[in-house]
Amino acid sequence: MSASAPDIRLLLAGFIAECAKPQISEVTPDEILASFETPKEEKFGELSTNYFLKAAKLARKSPRVLADELVKNMQASLPGSALAGRIAKFSVEGPGFIN
Repeated sequence: MSASAPDIRLLLAGFIAECAKPQISEVTPDEILASFETPKEEKFGELSTNYFLKAAKLARKSPRVLADELVKNMQASLPGSALAGRIAKFSVEGPGFIN
């Protein structure tokens, strides 16, 4: 049985929040979930978040540096997660959007 889109979003929000804890301990899955949007251009994937553009101040880092660190952590954690096989890749675009 495949998960529906809302289920994937919930799983992904929890996964991102957990991966972000070392940089921003205050992050919650609900905050990540609320920040999800569908990119206008297909080349940016199916889902994007700008949460870390806003949260970079909490981590005292530039948004791009924070997003790069987070994506590395997410890529490393993906194989053992519930999202393995469901997410092709994560990427950082522009000043710190995570796609």
